Amino acid sequence: MRAVVLRTHGGPEVLAIEEVPDPSPGPPEGIVGVAATALNRADLLQRRGLYPGPPMAVEIPGMEYAGTIAAVGERVERWSVGDAVMGIVGGGAYAEQIAVDERQVMAVPEAVGLPDAAAIPAAFLTPFHALLVPGGLPRTRSRLRNTRKDAETSQETGAGQERQQQPGCSGLSIVVTGLVGRH
Repeated sequence: MRAVVLRTHGGPEVLAIEEVPDPSPGPPEGIVGVAATALNRADLLQRRGLYPGPPMAVEIPGMEYAGTIAAVGERVERWSVGDAVMGIVGGGAYAEQIAVDERQVMAVPEAVGLPDAAAIPAAFLTPFHALLVPGGLPRTRSRLRNTRKDAETSQETGAGQERQQQPGCSGLSIVVTGLVGRH
């Protein structure tokens, strides 16, 4: 299969498309035929060597993907070949296929196409988890005080912008800050 690989770190010029071995699923994994991926700040940092990906024979960047299940391992119960899925990984999504544990895959909503689905995991699911799962929202407002720092910082990124919207959907007040001239 083809994949974008990093043989060294640096600017965009270090990205190369190469043939790499096809992944094979472990017992709890599915192979996703990647139809779309996304580009976010962590990907840029990974390319520069500032955000290490998982250990792999050849470093393949990319953290978000959407596609269809192409094969499943013997213990996979949640997914079938042909299911439209999306997810976020530590690296490896800039490839035609990726092996992912079935617990780290989620269904693409019917109203969302695969290209759009690839941009959902980091921008929407990261803040959802940070605020609504550990923060206990929307079950209680009192727990937001424990995550106030998270709710008030870094609104310049896609995930930061989404982090503004989710508590508001739960009827909470939102406090936003940003740095002028930071980037």
